[in-house]
Amino acid sequence: LLHTSDWHLGLDLAGHGRLEEQARVLDWLRGQCRELGVDALLVAGDVFDVANPSSAAQRLLADFLVDLCRDCPRVTAILTGGNHDSALRLEIARPYGQALGRIHLVGGLDERAPDVEDKAVVVIRDGGGAALGACLAVPFMRVGDLDCRPAEGEPLAQAYERSLAAFHGRLLRRARELAPGKPVVGMGHLT
Repeated sequence: LLHTSDWHLGLDLAGHGRLEEQARVLDWLRGQCRELGVDALLVAGDVFDVANPSSAAQRLLADFLVDLCRDCPRVTAILTGGNHDSALRLEIARPYGQALGRIHLVGGLDERAPDVEDKAVVVIRDGGGAALGACLAVPFMRVGDLDCRPAEGEPLAQAYERSLAAFHGRLLRRARELAPGKPVVGMGHLT
């Protein structure tokens, strides 16, 4: 597993664009996936720097994912949204990721959605299709994304933590069903 986070693609630093250096880092990262024989590349949120990234930043991500699929066909890439990302914008490429195979984009989740477990639990497979393990691909979760109802006198922050823990437990149970006896990695973007 190669775990990363907070790429902040499209970030300008003191008025200076950083896309060129970000492209070099992504090239390096792709090379590391190849050289190390990585099974899964995990990106735990803040893929983009802002909710409405430039077309150049979006293109950088798209090019990276296509190149990763070409150069490292066995790598499963799992990208989740962070508090800087727009869940919908990150997921707009979800069908393309599925068509390329092994690219999973989880911008946001609603605990109440009927397909939430299928979206949030990703089985990592080897080249022959056998399960190596599973990943809980949990993006930044807002209070409204969870069935978060404070008990009488319970602070909202405490209810949120309780609800988030219960949601993770639910996903863990599903991961163990999908990949019995295999390792499970929990990935989230927390602040």
